[in-house]
Amino acid sequence: MDLNIHSYSFTRRAIWTILGTLALAAPGLSQTETFAGTKENGRTAISPIPWTPPEKGRVDSKLVYGTDDRVDVYAETNPARLQLAQSVCGLFPSSQVTSNGNGTFSIGLSSYTFNGDPACTGEPFRTQPVSAFCTGFLVGEDLIATAGHCFDAGDLSAGNVRFVFGFQMSDAYTPVSTVPAANVYTAVQLIAQENLGSAQDYAIIRVDRAVVASGALPLEIRRTGTVPVGTAIGVIGHPAGLPLKIAFGPTTQVYNNTPTTHFVANLDTYGGNSGSPVFNATTGVVEGILVRGEFDYVDTGSCFVSYQLADNQAGEEVTKTTFFASLVPELSASITLGKAAYGAGQAIAVRVRDIAAGPGPISATITTTAGDSEVVALTLGDTPSVYTGTLAVGSPGDAVVTADGTLQGANADTITATYVGPVTRTATAALDLVAPIVSGFAVTSVSTSSFTVGYTVDGPVTTTIRAGQSCSSFPLVASQSISPTPSATLSGLQPATTYLFEVVVADAAGNETVIRAPNDACLQQTTRAFGPPSLTDNFDPSAILGWTIQQVVGAGAWAVESEALANTPANVYRYRTTNGGSAARIRLSSPSFSTGDILEFYHSYDTENGYDGCFLEISTDGGTIWTDLGPHILSGGYNAAILSTATSADAGKPCWGDGTLAALTRVEVDLSPFPGAKKIGFRFSADSSIASPGWIVDSVNVVTLLTVPEPLSAGYTWILFQ
Repeated sequence: MDLNIHSYSFTRRAIWTILGTLALAAPGLSQTETFAGTKENGRTAISPIPWTPPEKGRVDSKLVYGTDDRVDVYAETNPARLQLAQSVCGLFPSSQVTSNGNGTFSIGLSSYTFNGDPACTGEPFRTQPVSAFCTGFLVGEDLIATAGHCFDAGDLSAGNVRFVFGFQMSDAYTPVSTVPAANVYTAVQLIAQENLGSAQDYAIIRVDRAVVASGALPLEIRRTGTVPVGTAIGVIGHPAGLPLKIAFGPTTQVYNNTPTTHFVANLDTYGGNSGSPVFNATTGVVEGILVRGEFDYVDTGSCFVSYQLADNQAGEEVTKTTFFASLVPELSASITLGKAAYGAGQAIAVRVRDIAAGPGPISATITTTAGDSEVVALTLGDTPSVYTGTLAVGSPGDAVVTADGTLQGANADTITATYVGPVTRTATAALDLVAPIVSGFAVTSVSTSSFTVGYTVDGPVTTTIRAGQSCSSFPLVASQSISPTPSATLSGLQPATTYLFEVVVADAAGNETVIRAPNDACLQQTTRAFGPPSLTDNFDPSAILGWTIQQVVGAGAWAVESEALANTPANVYRYRTTNGGSAARIRLSSPSFSTGDILEFYHSYDTENGYDGCFLEISTDGGTIWTDLGPHILSGGYNAAILSTATSADAGKPCWGDGTLAALTRVEVDLSPFPGAKKIGFRFSADSSIASPGWIVDSVNVVTLLTVPEPLSAGYTWILFQ
C-alpha cells in the first residue's frame, strides 16, 4: 500500500531527510551516503549510539507493510534459502570488528536509527542492532562480489573494510556478535570495480584466503541471456545494516529488464542491502547485485517508518551478473565440513558442490592422522548441485578399522575430507575427544541480583549457567564465551534468595564438562539481602525535605505529580520538557545521606533520541561537583547516547534516551565507591528544538547490604561430569 506522507507532521529533521534524498538523486552530485538509512545511492551510515538488548517479551511483532517479506535467518524454514544465506556476508568498518585474541572476533553493535531518531513502534526489527554498511556474496573460493559504491581502491589501500559471514539473529532477542576467525576476511586485490551512477555498479574483490566460513559456498551466477520479466526473485542481505535478512515474497518479481546493465524489481531492500545477491527464486542462481532504489524511510519528527510503494511501482535496480560474469571463474567443485572440530559420537557433516556431477549420488573420502579411511555417500538435496552426507565419529580408544562406517582416531588428529571431481578438493577439521579440563572454579561478585562464576580451562569454551529454584528445572540460563579465563554472570535475580545451579563448559567440538556438587547435586548460591534504608522516598503524599532543583541552564520543570504509572501510588517526581527556544539542563538533587551501598529507584522516560537524555549523577561535596554514575549502574543501565553532533554540552555521552512512558522499571546502582556524605542527582538534558514527555522517577531507596553469604570457591568440594 502507499504511505500517506501528508498524515505526518514533519519537523526540521524530517525535512532535511527529504532534502538529503533529493540531493543524492540530483545529477552531478556525489552518490556517497552521508546520513543513516538512505537507499543504495551510498553506503549505510551506522549510528554512533550503542545498542541495548531489548527486554524479554518486549520485542515488537513483525508488522507487514505491503509486501515486506523480510525474515530473520532463524525464522526461515526453506532449506535451500538457508544454504544460500551462508554464502552472504556483510561489509563492516574494520573498527567494528575486533579480534578477541582467542580465535574469535567481536562485532560492534549500534542502535537502529535514522537521522538520530528511533524506529516507530511496529516498525519491523526496531529492537535489533545495526553494524554492516553494505552486503557482499561469495562467487569463488576467495572472491566476493558487491556493489561498486561499497568498495573501491581507497578501501583496498586503507584496509578499512572487513567481510564478515554469520552476522544474524540467533533468536528474537540475541544477535550473533561473536564469530569465529573463519568468518572474517580482508581484501587483498580489487579485481574490478565500476560505479557509474544509473549504469553499471559492481565490484569483484579477492580476499586474503579461501573462504572457509561454515556452509559458505561460491554462488552460481547467470552467465548468458536475460532474466525474463515476471520471474520470481528474492534477495538476501543486511537491510539498513541489520543482521542478515532473507526476503522472497510471493509477488516479488522482475518488472523491467530493458537496460543493458541492470533490471528493475520490487525487492524489499534498504540501504545496507547494496551489494546483496538477487536470486532466481526457482533455481537459486544469482541474477544480479542490488545497487539502487527508492529512499527508505519517512521521519515523523520523533521516530521513523518505512517508506512504501505498491508492487507495480517497482524501483529497485539490480546490476545484471552477465555484465561482469567474465571476471568470475566458472565454478569448480568444492567441499566443506560442518564444523571446525568434532567430538566422540558426533556426526561429521560433509557438503560438496559440483555443478557437473549430475543427479548423483557421489562420494567423498574421510581420513584421520591415525590412519582410518572411510567413504561417505553424498546425495543431492534441495539446493541445486549441492550433495550432503554424514559419517559417525567413534569413541576414544577405539581401534582403527578402515571402511567400517565409523571414523576412528586419536585426540587432536586432523580429519581430512577429499572429493575428486573436475579438480581434487579437500577440507579439514580437528578430532577432539577430550572434554574441557577445568580448575580453580569459584563464584564471585555476589550481589542482590546476580552472581558470577569463573575458572581456568585448557582451551576456548562456552560457559553456561543453568539455574532455578530446584534441581529438576533450570529456567534461568546465562552463557558467555571467554578464554583462557572464562566466566559467566547470572543476572535478574531476587535479593536474599537461594538459587540451585550447575555450570556447563563446552568446547568447539561440543564436548561438555558439567560442574556440580557431590553426589550429582546442584550447586547453590544465595544472593545478598538489603538492610534498612538510609534514604527512602515514594513522594507520597509529598517529597521529604531536602529535595532541590538546580537549573544548570535553560528552563524546565521538576515537580511532584499524581501519575497513573507510579510504582507506589499515587505520586512521582516528573520532569516535563519546555524546550523549544533554548537548551536545558535541569537537575533534581536528593537530600544528603552518609551510609548505604546500593541506590535503587524506578523510572520511565520518553525523549528525543540522540538529542535529549536522562543522566544519573552523584556529588560528595554538597552539590558543587557532580560525577556521572553510569559506570556504576548494576542493572537497568544507560541505553542510549547524545549524538556527538548534537548542539549539547552532553554531546557524545551515554544516557537513558528514546523510550515510551510506560510501566516503571527498576535501576540498581553501586554507591560503595563513594563513602561519606553525598547527594544523588537526576539530570535531564535537552537541546533547543523538540519538547518530549520527559522523565518519571519514583521509589528512591538507598540501602546497606547485609553480609554477603560465603561464595563457592576452589576450596569447595565440587565434581566434574564429562
